[in-house]
Amino acid sequence: MHLLRHQSAIIHSPTNGLHYPPATLCSWNVTTQPLLWLRINIERFSLEMSQNCSKDYVDVSGLGRRCGMGDLGSYVIKRSFIDMTFATDFDTEEEGFQISVVSVGKKNAFM
Repeated sequence: MHLLRHQSAIIHSPTNGLHYPPATLCSWNVTTQPLLWLRINIERFSLEMSQNCSKDYVDVSGLGRRCGMGDLGSYVIKRSFIDMTFATDFDTEEEGFQISVVSVGKKNAFM
């Protein structure tokens, strides 16, 4: 998906708020205009916890792989694109995640 300046998008796990299905793989590519950055707002996060996030995880380019619960916050990715992957294994399922992505100018990226 492509975001213009100050546009946003919501990315969430399948079934949005209900337990996500096992053996799932989802990928998203988010871009914005050159010279703009992307701000990631983690609004809800509940995934299976595992060592090195080897079971269920969200991997965001520029942030790395994340799993577990309650990993909320706002992060600025200092580039005009991100790749995001959500992967699950075959056992424990949790409530999933919701992340908003906002295209921001460099001057107001940290507001």
